[in-house]
Amino acid sequence: MILYFMRHGAAVSREEWNREELERPLTAKGRKHTQKQAQRFGREMRPDRIYTSPYVRAFQTADIIATVLEIPERVIVDERLGPGFDYEKLSAIVRENPKVGSLLLVSHEPDLSSLVGQITGGARLNFRKGALAEVEITDPETLLGVLSELISPRFIC
Repeated sequence: MILYFMRHGAAVSREEWNREELERPLTAKGRKHTQKQAQRFGREMRPDRIYTSPYVRAFQTADIIATVLEIPERVIVDERLGPGFDYEKLSAIVRENPKVGSLLLVSHEPDLSSLVGQITGGARLNFRKGALAEVEITDPETLLGVLSELISPRFIC
């Protein structure tokens, strides 16, 4: 199985936002960059399913990716990808998708860096907004895998 991990795109700053954190959206620039990233990623990845955190900025990121890549089942909103996304939650999602070849998981920092590091044997990562990591799972029982690619958004936008 291939797991793609993506951090949401650039969102409105916390200082400018006076509503619920859950509702903080992407900026216009964040939406534009995510569209460019989706076009670039589409040349190399084709996830069977896309899971996203329920936070608006993550959902918007996932929805843009699904639209550009024309993913038929679109986006699955899953509370487990919100803050606190960890190995146990990832393991449950993978177990629920035994016949799926690849998943794209859109979530948040610092969870993504920690989780990808854990399943790749201790890699130390820093997910920038909009970054994408590809992990090829070599042991489905333990979810151990190899970090195949890490794409920083600054190389795309």
